[in-house]
Amino acid sequence: MTQHWNRAWLAPLAVLILVVGARGAADEATVDRMTQEVRRAVAEGKRPPNEAVLIALRELGDERLRPLFAGMALRTDSSSKLHGLFGLADLTPERQVNIGQIAGISDQNLRAVVLGRAIGGDYLTTRHMHQVLNWPDIQPGLELVVTSKLIHEGEEVSVQRLRDVAASCPEDKIASRIFA
Repeated sequence: MTQHWNRAWLAPLAVLILVVGARGAADEATVDRMTQEVRRAVAEGKRPPNEAVLIALRELGDERLRPLFAGMALRTDSSSKLHGLFGLADLTPERQVNIGQIAGISDQNLRAVVLGRAIGGDYLTTRHMHQVLNWPDIQPGLELVVTSKLIHEGEEVSVQRLRDVAASCPEDKIASRIFA
């Protein structure tokens, strides 16, 4: 099974290496062929051997990949959703994720992972982070992460709010001690 899976991705991976190596010098047919291969694999539920293929596609910044990333952003599996959302963000001049799409993720754990990566990769503005803090169902740990990033960015935050969040997490003894 593994050998067949690797062989199935050998041709698209080779094309991708050529496309990425050319960085903009790739002809339209090559990019379109690679897009079709990845789109087909996503539709069939297959995954590439590693995420390097999708990261490389994101780094191309090619507008023709927008439909691929938009489709991936609608998927329920975490890898597709992550690469879809960040692929779309990489196509914007500001490199910003769509905060509305993140808010729409019903799986709290996946939403936290997406937000964590968005914060770590500077895909969110401070305005977005303030919006996140106003979500009614924000998890306390995520609230601490967002607040910490806002402080790092020089934004003013409510110390009382931090204390309240820490108090709402009695199992997190470190946070409770820091903000007590």
